[in-house]
Amino acid sequence: MNKERREELWDVYGYLDDAMGKVIDIRSDEQDSFDNLPDGLQSSKTGDSIQEAIGWLDEIESDIQSVRDKVEKYIKNKK
Repeated sequence: MNKERREELWDVYGYLDDAMGKVIDIRSDEQDSFDNLPDGLQSSKTGDSIQEAIGWLDEIESDIQSVRDKVEKYIKNKK
């Protein structure tokens, strides 16, 4: 891989880093929403929905991290 393409991949790495940060922020907002629900609503359909979203966001963060790590490893191995 030439230098120009490696630099483009570093851009992709940065985009993934930004995306992961946004997912983390959204997850944090969802967690705050859940935590601010009264106890009765935390165990309601609303609370369950928020917890499901948090679970999905955790999974998305993990997936992005995995791809980000692979991109970084590939770039570093190709220098």
